[in-house]
Amino acid sequence: MKIGLVISELEDNEVKKICIGANKAAVDKGITLVIMPGKYLVNNDDVDEKHPYRFQNTALF
Repeated sequence: MKIGLVISELEDNEVKKICIGANKAAVDKGITLVIMPGKYLVNNDDVDEKHPYRFQNTALF
């Protein structure tokens, strides 16, 4: 089984605790966990000044 976890940002201490707990539970249950930050993702290959987070929106949806 694969589970995706969308989080707000990696630098938040509470979010870090959630990620650690989710990862431990996934390992214990034999589940593949994918953690995806969903706040500000910037695609360095194609930077658009008017829409700097377009990559984030297409990556999540």
